[in-house]
Amino acid sequence: MKTLLATHIGKLAIAEIPLPQLGPYEALMEVEACGICNSTDHKLLTGQFVPGPFPTALGHESTGKIVRMGEKVRYFRPGQRVLRSVLFDRHVPGGRATWGGFSEYGIVVDGRAVREDGASEPLHWSAAKQQVVPESINPAQAVAMITLKETLSCLQNFGVTAGSAVAVVGTGPVGQAFAFEARLLGAQPVVAFGRWPIWRERFSQLGIYDYVVGEDWPQGVSQTVAGGGFSHVVEAVGSRQALSLCLKLAGPNGKVGLYGIPPENAPYDPAERADPRVGVPRVEEADVHDLMLDWVSQGKIDLDQWYSSVLPWTDFAHGFEMVEENHAAKVVLSIKA
Repeated sequence: MKTLLATHIGKLAIAEIPLPQLGPYEALMEVEACGICNSTDHKLLTGQFVPGPFPTALGHESTGKIVRMGEKVRYFRPGQRVLRSVLFDRHVPGGRATWGGFSEYGIVVDGRAVREDGASEPLHWSAAKQQVVPESINPAQAVAMITLKETLSCLQNFGVTAGSAVAVVGTGPVGQAFAFEARLLGAQPVVAFGRWPIWRERFSQLGIYDYVVGEDWPQGVSQTVAGGGFSHVVEAVGSRQALSLCLKLAGPNGKVGLYGIPPENAPYDPAERADPRVGVPRVEEADVHDLMLDWVSQGKIDLDQWYSSVLPWTDFAHGFEMVEENHAAKVVLSIKA
């Protein structure tokens, strides 16, 4: 089968690798689509996240349909559309997997069956994220759900509820999702902070009309900070500059939730990372899966708003270029023709 490899720093190529052999609790998924992660895929490609040897198989926002199952799989069935297939290092001869979603086929694991049987094999972190989505949700929409579920779970575990005062630092897909979903959870106010005026229109389309560029704060923001700070501040970038801003916005009474991942060569300032106001909210996509499906069915979330381009995966270079140059908020590569 074919897979998209980062062959060297900054270099991508489609290569042939063997079709994965199934373990007893594993199912084979024919991948339909995989999203380019605006943050971590770039950092993996440049050796600034989970650094290690090349080649490595990229992609962790995949979806597709089950085509074959190991003999002990019982909570998946053929034909189901499932999120987050992966490859393991053993599937990439001479390389590794981080995490192999840009492939013609991938693996999902029946974690529930593993736990019920008391099987000794360790569960990969992806198993808890491999939920089934309805046939009515197409592959690009299913990919869009992944980011939305991550951010929703993060917000809930961060304690955002009705009446929370939320600041989001970051304008990429996750920053947009955090602000939008905080509003759906009843937070008020919700203010987004970014570096570029160009994103103001996008946030306005999402119902977030308070968008601040730089540190020339409007009166309402200054009053909130002077009054003790935003109760919840989300760092959705992964940079020391973003964390510094978050701490200013949190003031003495607020707290900062880290979601962004800084590059290896530019970590957070150690003193700021150790600030007692700073933490990392737990992210458990399975916990919000049903709520996300409910919001979609009720029309609260239009999944088509959450990806900007769908390209054939043979155009991967163009897709990564669009993301790198901020020409697209979310690019989905269509793998199954």
